[in-house]
This record gives sequence, C-alpha cells and structure tokens, in this order.
Amino acid sequence: MQAQAAAVRDSAQQYRAEIAAAATGVQPTGGDVNAQIDYLLRYATEYNLAEWGDYNPSGGDCVNFTSQGLLARGWQMDRTWSSTGPGGASTTWILTSAMERYLQSAVFRSYGADDLDRVRVGDVGIFDWGETAFSTDHTMTVSKIEYNVDG
Repeated sequence: MQAQAAAVRDSAQQYRAEIAAAATGVQPTGGDVNAQIDYLLRYATEYNLAEWGDYNPSGGDCVNFTSQGLLARGWQMDRTWSSTGPGGASTTWILTSAMERYLQSAVFRSYGADDLDRVRVGDVGIFDWGETAFSTDHTMTVSKIEYNVDG
C-alpha cells in the first residue's frame, strides 16, 4: 500500500510540475499552502466578515472564501480578481463560473474524475452540481488528502 501511495504522490508531483511550467499570469503556482490552509481552517466556521463580507445572500460565499485562502497563499489581486472588502468584490472573486474562466485563462488545469489522484492540498475544486443556471456552481479548496488501497 505504501508503494502505491508513493507512486500516486510521484505522479501528482509530476503533474503539478507540468501545470507550473504551463501557467501564465501573475499568480503563483506554488505559494505558501500552509498559510492558505491555516487561514481557511481559522475562518471555516466563523466568517471574516469585517474584512471580506458574506456573499451568501447573493447566492453563496464559496468563491469569496476560496479567494481569501488564495490571497493568504500569496496570490496578488489584479484587475480581474480583486476585492476591497464587503460588497466590493469583482465577479471573479465571488462567482464560480467567473473564477473557473480566470483559472483557465491563466492555464491552470482542471481535474476530471480520472485525475482525482492528482489533486493536492491547496488546490481549487470547481463543481457543477446542477443547482444553478450557471455551468458550475461550487468552488472549494482541498484541505486533506487520504490514500486508500486503490491509491
């Protein structure tokens, strides 16, 4: 089992190196993942309302929360992805479909069901659960990876 897990980790690391090499734009492909996860865990049950607000009344706060984590990781706001605080966020900062386009424009790759063994802590997940008229409707950050006998 340990050999299988090591092979999965090696494959994931190689895949991440390919993503980093292909990525464009100002956002880091690495950054401080520990700072990202520490921030997200700190505010997972109690929002950082004073600094970033709450977009649940507008359809959800998932992208706002994910964006805060990326900022803690070392990402830099730009003209497309930014927030000045409560009520002052760009659509890319708060809307799943806009965030997905932003990540794709920077050549960050998407993971499909066949790539789940390549997902790492700190990665952004974007999902279509069929809950909205948009093509995608949920954004999240991977906070834990567990390996099993299948990898």
